[in-house]
Amino acid sequence: MLYDLNKGQVQKKSTNKIFSYDHSIEQKMFLVYMLYSEKDRRLYSATEALKLGYGGISYISRVLGCDRKTILHEFRLIGQLHQNFRPLKIK
Repeated sequence: MLYDLNKGQVQKKSTNKIFSYDHSIEQKMFLVYMLYSEKDRRLYSATEALKLGYGGISYISRVLGCDRKTILHEFRLIGQLHQNFRPLKIK
């Protein structure tokens, strides 16, 4: 699944290539994840899954041990932030 920030919804992507990190990287990601507050953990997991694209939600939920629904919920929040984002005007 892929989260479309412009449409604010999850869409299936046509390519079925699922990316995975090396096991040592997964361990480091988990250690960093555990240092964060609950709110930051949710944001971190969603951001990592978003970077990976197809299969990212399932993969990150396995690596970090968090619920897929939590990641999906954060995707929606990130999408709302993206839609409401207005660049600063510098004069």
